[in-house]
Amino acid sequence: RIGGDGQASRQATKDLEMVAALNPEVVLETAKNICRDKKKRNNSRKIGWFRKVFGTYPFICSKLWTMIDPINTISSKSLVRHLLYGLLFMKSYSTESVHVTLVGCDEKTFRKWAFLWIDAIADLEYRVILWENRYLGDPAHWTFVLDGIHFRVNEPSPFWGGWKSHKFGSAGVSYEVATAVTTGLIVSINGPFPAGKWNDKKIFNSYLIHEMDEGEIGVADRGYRGSSDKLLTP
Repeated sequence: RIGGDGQASRQATKDLEMVAALNPEVVLETAKNICRDKKKRNNSRKIGWFRKVFGTYPFICSKLWTMIDPINTISSKSLVRHLLYGLLFMKSYSTESVHVTLVGCDEKTFRKWAFLWIDAIADLEYRVILWENRYLGDPAHWTFVLDGIHFRVNEPSPFWGGWKSHKFGSAGVSYEVATAVTTGLIVSINGPFPAGKWNDKKIFNSYLIHEMDEGEIGVADRGYRGSSDKLLTP
């Protein structure tokens, strides 16, 4: 039990986060503490709450901590809560005032740790997004599923209509994302491209079609119809 004065209590909590950070239960308890969540839930409801707030599972946070090794790669002062700051920012993408109200720290602290962790997570791309992973699980017919995703951006200057996304009627960029049929793992990301100038078929033909093995077939929606005999479409 953590007791004593406030400073000793906070230090004990930090020590727990640093020593036991690989335990999903510690991740979950840290999340409840920083959000000052007192509601009692069973384990499945706790995990459901965690996913809604942070966008992933506690065991994924444990894997992130292991892969990034933040004590050695980010800072010796790294804590589990700092990882959660980054996840919260990516999940809600709200203003700093809202974020710091939720987690109970100042804006400078939140900004510092959130972006350190976001950068560290982004740096894992070439370790975890592997094209060869589409064959994991021995797919029977098709190896991957393909789709395009649009993201809003500020209107670039000078104005150019090629940025306009048909999905939300303003400037955006498009990414192509491929996921493995058998595992659901992301196996390829291609982008960004100006959303109005590059449609799904054009992006596919610019790169991924050349990476497929002979006789390999992927699955895509009707946006790719007629683009290639390498994709099964409606």
